[in-house]
Amino acid sequence: MLGLDRTRAAEWATRATGYAVSEATLRHWERRALLRPQQPGHRVPCLYRLDDLVRLSALAILRRDGASLQRITRAMRSLRHFLPEIEPHPGAWRLAVVASGDVVRIENDRQALELTRQPGQIAFLDAGALKAEAQAAIEEHAARASA
Repeated sequence: MLGLDRTRAAEWATRATGYAVSEATLRHWERRALLRPQQPGHRVPCLYRLDDLVRLSALAILRRDGASLQRITRAMRSLRHFLPEIEPHPGAWRLAVVASGDVVRIENDRQALELTRQPGQIAFLDAGALKAEAQAAIEEHAARASA
C-alpha cells in the first residue's frame, strides 16, 4: 500500500502548508481522532495514505489560520464526506470551512462571494490541489523506495 510514514507525512505537511507539523503533533491529532492513518500491525509504522494526507494538509492550514479545535474537529468530520469525490486536479475542487466548522463545496465564484459576506471566519481550501500535491509526494516516495 502506498503512503507516507509519520515522519515523512509531518515533513511534507510542513513544506506544503507552511505550518510546523511535528511527529508529536501528528500523534496528538491522532489521539484526538482528527487523523486516522492506517495502523498495519504491531511494530509497523502507521501509514498516511492519500486521503489522510489531504485531511492532514487541511488540518494544518486551519491551524495555521487560527481555527479553534472545535471548528477543526467538525471540519475534519465533514471533510470525510467529500474526500472520495475530490478529483486530483489543481483547481478542480474548492471547499470552504465556514465559521461553524462545516465544510461547503464551492460550485462557482458567485457562491464563494456569497460566503465571504457571511459573518465569521471563512477558510478556503483548493481540495484538488491538496490531493494532487499529496499524490505527488506519495509517488515520489515510492519511486525513491524502489530505486
